[in-house]
Amino acid sequence: MKNSRLALFAPIASIMILVLGSGFYTTFTSVHLQTQDIANWLVGCVSSAYFSGLVISAFRSQHFIFRVGHIRAFSAFAALIAVTTLVQGLFFSPTLWIVIRFISGYCLAGICVVIESWLMAASTQENRGTVLSVYMVAYYLAQATGQLFIKIPFAYELMGYCMIAICAALSVLPVTMTRFSAPSPENPSILSFRYLFKKAPLGVISCIISGLILGPLYTLVPVYLQENAKPDDEVGWVMLAMILGGTLLQYPIGKMSDKIDRRKVMVGMSFFCVIAFILFIPDIYNIPWLMVLGFVIGASSFIIYPLATSYTIDHVSHNEMVSAISTLLLAYGIGSTLGPLLPSMMMDWMGPNGLCFYLLAVSVGLFLYTLIAVIYKPEKTHEKSHFVSLPRTTPNAMPNPQQVE
Repeated sequence: MKNSRLALFAPIASIMILVLGSGFYTTFTSVHLQTQDIANWLVGCVSSAYFSGLVISAFRSQHFIFRVGHIRAFSAFAALIAVTTLVQGLFFSPTLWIVIRFISGYCLAGICVVIESWLMAASTQENRGTVLSVYMVAYYLAQATGQLFIKIPFAYELMGYCMIAICAALSVLPVTMTRFSAPSPENPSILSFRYLFKKAPLGVISCIISGLILGPLYTLVPVYLQENAKPDDEVGWVMLAMILGGTLLQYPIGKMSDKIDRRKVMVGMSFFCVIAFILFIPDIYNIPWLMVLGFVIGASSFIIYPLATSYTIDHVSHNEMVSAISTLLLAYGIGSTLGPLLPSMMMDWMGPNGLCFYLLAVSVGLFLYTLIAVIYKPEKTHEKSHFVSLPRTTPNAMPNPQQVE
């Protein structure tokens, strides 16, 4: 038991160090672009390039991992993140940054594929849920802590990028110095959208909408706050509250969804999203109230993807579960890629509140769709899969631990 816990320390420690920098990376990039007086639609393009890299990496990075192994793949991806981050700090060019953010997204998704498949292989049927819960909490806590880096008064923007590169370089140490062997990778299969949509349309659509919401939350909320004259340190606190909200309430809400119809829980969470985004529109709040709103937004929006995943797993056969989750991850990736584009253009047209109106419209759509599903489509009897909290920052294949034997 002790050896099995030690075997999990290295991958979890490495991802925490890396995410400490990458969590700050996204916010710092958006803030830096805003200081350069760049159009919001161009900020959206840079953000979408990052999520495009995440989506493509869900497929392509696996071949590289299979060829060189987990540890070498992690080292290569981390090295690329460090190099591209420094290049971004040295040269300001929106076109170049689009390419850099695409590479960063590709590498970060590849690293998460490495770590999550490592944890899956190192865990057992009896403790896999616990292992993934520890990973989820570690991931989000590192991401939330990284937001506080925005409070550091860097003399030059380059210093911020250097800190991100240092985190990427240090993240290699735990996985390369561990005395435990990395697992041998396996090649997962992917189900088609059409097939899965016939099985559980609510699950597929909810995953896409989750991406449409979380993509702008990660990348455009810092821009929104800056355009409303909020200082950088307050931006960091609001982002921290949002991520903490998404972390702390995942387990209790998921536990609730194991006992009642998951669709009813999704109706409730989407309703809270609607209320939170309505309250977010007027620029009348001080920092404590903004943090409360950020916490509620994170708690209600971060849970959508795990709920949709668990709901979909309830509707597929046992041998389709891994492939179904891979397809749902791709659906999320598509949503998160498209998500920053429209609200960034709306912000150029309507001002900062364009982001709030976009998020409100999308969450209203999810609320109405899930409500109609509950009222007009009674749930058939299925054996429920137990809810497992999953961090949604990268689209990569992760089987539901309670369902894979």
